[in-house]
Amino acid sequence: MTQSTAGLIKAIHMGKRRLGMDNETYREMLRNLTGLDSCSQMTARELKYVLLHMRQAGFSPAPRETLSPQMQKCRALWLLLHDAGVVRDKSLRALKGYIRRMRIDPARATVNDMARAIESLKAWCARANVEYED
Repeated sequence: MTQSTAGLIKAIHMGKRRLGMDNETYREMLRNLTGLDSCSQMTARELKYVLLHMRQAGFSPAPRETLSPQMQKCRALWLLLHDAGVVRDKSLRALKGYIRRMRIDPARATVNDMARAIESLKAWCARANVEYED
C-alpha cells in the first residue's frame, strides 16, 4: 500500500464517520461503486472515485489547523523527543495537552506563554540528551 493510497483510505474512513454511515451502509456503498467491499482491495483510482462520491454526498474534510511559528517550534521539539523515545504520543493533541498542563491555553497563548513552553521543551531535551537546533 503506497502512502497516497493510505491517505485516501484515511480520508474515506473520515468521510464514513462524518456522514454517519453504519458499517453495512458503508460496505454496500463500496460494492455499488467498485464491486469491492474493502478499501484495502482497491486501486488508487477506485479510492479516488469513492472519495469523490462521498464529497458529492456532503463530506468535506476539515482544513488543517495553521500553527503559529512558536507552536511550530514546540511541535519540532516534541517530535525530536518522540524520535528519541522520550515522548510516547507524537500527536499535536498530546503536545497541546502538555502545554495545557503548564496552565497555558494553546488557543489563546501569548508569545510569552509560548516562549515559556518552548523553554520547557528545550529543558526536557537537555535532560534527555536530545540535541536540537535553535
